[in-house]
Amino acid sequence: MLQILGSRTSPFVRRVRVVATELGVPFSLTDTTTDAGLRRLTEISPIAKIPVALFGGEVVLDSHTIVDRLLDQHGYGPLRTPADPAAEVRLGHVIDGALDAAINAFYLRKDGVIPGSVAYVDKQERRVDNALDWLEGHWRPADLGIPEIAAVTMLDWMHFRSVRDLDRWPTLAALRVAHQDRPSFADTRPGQ
Repeated sequence: MLQILGSRTSPFVRRVRVVATELGVPFSLTDTTTDAGLRRLTEISPIAKIPVALFGGEVVLDSHTIVDRLLDQHGYGPLRTPADPAAEVRLGHVIDGALDAAINAFYLRKDGVIPGSVAYVDKQERRVDNALDWLEGHWRPADLGIPEIAAVTMLDWMHFRSVRDLDRWPTLAALRVAHQDRPSFADTRPGQ
C-alpha cells in the first residue's frame, strides 16, 4: 500500500491523494500535523516538506515526482492523457507559482505581517493575481487530467483559506464547481 505523509489541508498532498484515488491505488495518510507524523516526516525527508510518499521502502519527495511515479506504475486510468505535454507543464508551473505565493502570503499574514507593510507579501499577492488572470485567459475546458487536478486543488485551498474571492475568475470558478462532487475531490476536501 502507498504511504503518503502530509496534512489534510495541503493542496500538494491533496493532488497526490486525488490522483491515487482516480487510479484506484490504495493509500494511507500519515498526518504530519501530529507529533508522531512530524517525527516520521523528519526521519525520512531531509527537507521535511510535504508530501512525501513511500513506494515500498523507497522515499519519494515532491507532489510532481509522486504523481509521475503513480502514472508510470498505473497508467492514466480514467484521467486524460496530455495532448500537448509542454502546454500542460506550463499550466502546472503557473498553478504552482500561484499556489506557492498564496501559501507564503497566507502564512505571513497568519504570523501577523500586514499586507502593504512588507514588500515581499505584496509581491506574493500580485503574483497570485497575475497567475490567476493568466490561467483565466488560457484555460480551455477539458476532461479531467493532471492540470485540472492541480487547478481544482489550488482553487479549493484558496476557497478553504479565504485567500481569494474566486468570482473574479469565472472560468476557474466553474472548473472548481464542475469537479466538486467527483468522489476523488469530495473525499479529499481540505481538512478531510
